[in-house]
Amino acid sequence: MTSLIIASMRGRVGAYSALVLTVLLGTVLTGGFASLIETGAASGLSAADAETLTTMGTAIGSWGAVLVFFTVISTVTITVRQRHNELTQLRTIGATNGQIRAFVCMETSIISLLSAIAGLLPGWFLGRILLRAIGDAGMVDTDISHAFGLATATILVCGMVALSAGATALACLRVTRQVAASVDDVDRYLLPRSRVILGSFLVLSTLVMCIVATVVSVESDDPWLAMQLAGSLSIAASVGLGVLAPPVLRLMAAGIMPTLGRNTPVYLATRALGRRTLRSSAILLPVVVFVGVSVGGLTMMLIHNTVSDTGMLAESDTVELLNYVVVGIIALFAGIMVVTTVTAAIVDRERELSRLRLVGVSHAEALWSITVESILVSAVGALLGVAGSLATIFPIAIARLDSPLTSKATWIAAGVVGLALILCVGTAWIVARRTVDRRSYAMAT
Repeated sequence: MTSLIIASMRGRVGAYSALVLTVLLGTVLTGGFASLIETGAASGLSAADAETLTTMGTAIGSWGAVLVFFTVISTVTITVRQRHNELTQLRTIGATNGQIRAFVCMETSIISLLSAIAGLLPGWFLGRILLRAIGDAGMVDTDISHAFGLATATILVCGMVALSAGATALACLRVTRQVAASVDDVDRYLLPRSRVILGSFLVLSTLVMCIVATVVSVESDDPWLAMQLAGSLSIAASVGLGVLAPPVLRLMAAGIMPTLGRNTPVYLATRALGRRTLRSSAILLPVVVFVGVSVGGLTMMLIHNTVSDTGMLAESDTVELLNYVVVGIIALFAGIMVVTTVTAAIVDRERELSRLRLVGVSHAEALWSITVESILVSAVGALLGVAGSLATIFPIAIARLDSPLTSKATWIAAGVVGLALILCVGTAWIVARRTVDRRSYAMAT
């Protein structure tokens, strides 16, 4: 099996590029904040410095880890689904489901191990940059030495490998069941029960926390309380809405079909979204998180800059720097994952596009069908992302401005949504243009 794994990895370098990038960036993001926790736990620090570093590393790093968790699962699922035909052939020559799962899990674990190790050094650099920024802002002593030991590195690498292997096992379980039952490439109408429970928990708990943050912040004299309680709620709300997004995507496709369904690209796009909602929705989660975190974080800073109380001036620059760093890192990660996931999802449909060409669909119609589909997916993701950002905006705006919204937030939302559309649709157009070409005739069997 070892020789088979090595041969398969050599022949699928491009197919695993999305997984490599996801695990590498995930290690960088979580490693940077994990190093702050280790630095805060070192001996010789004052109680205030240790508490600041530990709190920042735990509070912010945990939400980054949640984002990495869902992104890795989404990317691994797409990567495994690309190998449906290969796994079918393995079943045909006598391989059991257990052997197929062990083979793919081992292959994914090796790639994740190498990617995680490659991400340790950039994660160390990110931790040093964060520590220097916190020190320059006056939050901790500038003489504190940055710590990134073997224990932290081992936990990060083992965690990434375990996460990738677990996601691969679940994806292989679904694929091998389809292979054994000879089912077609159509998603189930209902979401998996585990996904419904997880998404509902995140959305409902965020709603409760939003109400609590609003009530407590209005009655408190602490100018920072609303930001502390509601600052990270947009991340949880965006992840929850992204998990529950497929039915919204299916409803939009069903609503557009009667009005614009006569147009060939629109018809193909809506039919694809109706039949492959769960797979198309893999792009939704990074889009929702990107829009939700960016709109929520930037609007929070806008409200902060609008209200300048005297008691806030001493710490204003520090908090502003901290928030911009956190929002920027998470939004950058989500933006890169939008590009990566869109690329992997379109490459996954290469054979489908080849068959469309064979039945008479023109090059332009196939290309525009992918473009229309990406527009619909990014529109739903942007809508849900803006809704998720309200979990952060409402409590802070009510506490600081005595109003649930501010007019300037509309321009922030418009700019972020426009950027998300450019990332998603632009990537889809570029990748589809390379995929849907005349050579695709030879790829269909």
